[in-house]
Amino acid sequence: MTIAEVFSSSDYRSPRDLISAGKLTITELFEWQARENPNLPFFQHFDGQKLNTITHAKLILAIRRAARYVRSRVGTTPKVVAVVANTGAYSKSASSSPTGLVTDHVLSTLDTITYSTTAVGIMRAGHTQFLISPRNVPIAIVDMLRKTDCRDVLVSPDGPTQELVQKAAQELEGVRVHPMPTFEDLFQPQAADDQLDDLPSTFNMDDVSLILHSSGNVTDYLVFAVAHSMTGSTNHPKPVRWTYKRIIGWSTTPCAS
Repeated sequence: MTIAEVFSSSDYRSPRDLISAGKLTITELFEWQARENPNLPFFQHFDGQKLNTITHAKLILAIRRAARYVRSRVGTTPKVVAVVANTGAYSKSASSSPTGLVTDHVLSTLDTITYSTTAVGIMRAGHTQFLISPRNVPIAIVDMLRKTDCRDVLVSPDGPTQELVQKAAQELEGVRVHPMPTFEDLFQPQAADDQLDDLPSTFNMDDVSLILHSSGNVTDYLVFAVAHSMTGSTNHPKPVRWTYKRIIGWSTTPCAS
């Protein structure tokens, strides 16, 4: 059955009315889909031998595992949690990993499914996710962490990204660097704690759930000291805050043809 056939099936339940009424945040939407459309596919990946489908029922377990992982690292008090990671895609030819990871940069070892699931898991844990591009330089990352009062950073395992974040951490007191969970950590066979009711159950539409950042000017980084002393401005990337309401509104806006 194709995706189009799934959505047009009489068995499919649409969350549109609940979303339009403002009764579902993006985090709650994943829980709702897992209950109402558990067999609906969300991800597909090739493991080197066959194409695998991750349904909403499987995905929600992984999201909860990511949430518990984050809470075990940074605590339960709501805070901003940054993610700095190189990501890749799946292929048969590239890696000894069971996920068959291949990347556009050989140094990357984090797949996009793990990245996306962890990002949602941060929100599911009651924290705000801050997605930072690894193309930034340390001083730009320091500036953004300071502006968002973020001191916890999840980092992909590749050497360049680890080095980048460690350099930033040396420039800002109190930064704690944590490893990203792996695909195997999140998409494992069901465990006893999968049914625990230990995560936040409600989310405020007006709370900030996601922080992205604008693009900075790389040239300015190279002349940072001069630019700062002469103008007081570094043209660093600027944090852009998204509330739950803004995310759900944007994600349900029809695309222009």
